[in-house]
Amino acid sequence: MKRGTVGTPELMKSLNRNNVLYFVQDHGPVSQADITRELKMSKATVSTIVRELVEEGLLMEAGKADASVGRRPTLLELNPGSYSAVVADLSRPRPLIAVVSLAGEIVSRTTGPDLWSLKGQSALEEFLRFVESEVKSARKHFQRVCGVGIAVPGIATTPVGVVRSSSWLGWNDVPLGPLVSESTGLLTRVDNDVNLAAQGEMWKGAAKNARNLVMLQIGDGIGAAIVIDRQLYRGSNDAAGEVGHMILEQSKFGQDFSKLGWLEVKGKEAQTSNREQYKNWIMMAICNIVACINPDLFLLSGNMIEEAGFDVELAIDLVRRTNLVGCEIRCGDLGSDAVLIGAAQAVFQAHQLVRP
Repeated sequence: MKRGTVGTPELMKSLNRNNVLYFVQDHGPVSQADITRELKMSKATVSTIVRELVEEGLLMEAGKADASVGRRPTLLELNPGSYSAVVADLSRPRPLIAVVSLAGEIVSRTTGPDLWSLKGQSALEEFLRFVESEVKSARKHFQRVCGVGIAVPGIATTPVGVVRSSSWLGWNDVPLGPLVSESTGLLTRVDNDVNLAAQGEMWKGAAKNARNLVMLQIGDGIGAAIVIDRQLYRGSNDAAGEVGHMILEQSKFGQDFSKLGWLEVKGKEAQTSNREQYKNWIMMAICNIVACINPDLFLLSGNMIEEAGFDVELAIDLVRRTNLVGCEIRCGDLGSDAVLIGAAQAVFQAHQLVRP
């Protein structure tokens, strides 16, 4: 709440409810006494909120706490099955659709048709049929499906959910979010795949405690997510992190790489040759990004990292030798699942079910 803003009773009740829910998520199992003490709320307020959250199914009892004297207090924890989200990762030729619980656990997954070979309107129509079918199936098997989260390889405008540009899918200015929401009747969130992977790592992975983060994903394409003070930095046109457009070769400077970036071109070439040279370009890009952003954590992900023997220790040494200050550099904890978990978090955040 901004300084000088007067909170209405409804607003204060909502804030208190969220604070209790998030505290239990972060620290459970906990007792009502723990919540009262740590959040500095009255016993009556906490008791009312807890009762409502239990009735809604968000919280559940988790046994009794130890007590030296008197009655043993009841412990509370998040009910992971209370809500779920259907999520889709389109950053691969055959999209992956999964159901993710409120606890951030992937409880089912299905692979769809090859959209990258279809492209354009055909890919869009096929995906809409696929996601509508999967949402219907999820509603039969899981409690309270509250939304759809979609990760796209390209530039997406949030929260409206317009895919402004995706060369892999052949989409430009496609209102994917509204189309999916109309066909499923569910709130829908659409974002860049690397942005969502970073959110997933911040929620359930290696970046839980990072304040300033860069996540570089190198696979069929290359892109980065930039997080400053725990907030995604999107840029003025939602295009921040398009590091594939870096030019690190002087002879190529000034040429037209507006459609496919220079570093993306090098990545395509590395699939058949010059892989070691491409790794060197990536090392240079990492050093330059660290110099510009000064993150406390730099995460690496993608099949180029996981399968091609990328030398993380060398990257750490090069950053140390080329920058005023270094940073922690490591691989993410969640692998390719980070995208799915981050997409679910975006849905849950929209419903104020998880901490922003």
